[in-house]
Amino acid sequence: MALRSADRTLIAAVKVTVAALDAPDTDAALIRVAESIAETVDAMAPGQRMTLAPQHLGQLAKVLDQLEARAVKRRAPAPPAAGAAPVNPLDELRRAHARRVAKRG
Repeated sequence: MALRSADRTLIAAVKVTVAALDAPDTDAALIRVAESIAETVDAMAPGQRMTLAPQHLGQLAKVLDQLEARAVKRRAPAPPAAGAAPVNPLDELRRAHARRVAKRG
C-alpha cells in the first residue's frame, strides 16, 4: 500500500470532526468506535476499499451523527424553570448586546 499524507486519511478527518464537536469524556466510547472504523478503512488495500468501505463508512456516518446529536443536545438552552416568567427574545438580544459592548470596554 502506498503511503498517504496524514491529512488525507480518514482517521485525520474523524479526529478533526470530533475535536470540532468538543465531545466530553462521556462520549469516549463512541469516539473510539469512530476512530476504529476510520483506521480500518485507512488500512484497507485499494481493492478492498472499493467493496468493503461503503459498509464501514455507513457505520461511521451513524456514529458521527450520534456524536453530533449529543453535541447539539448539550448546547441546547436549558428549559425555563417551572413558574418562571416567559423569556422575551428581544430582551435576550438586548442583554447579549449589552454584554458584548461591556466586554469591548
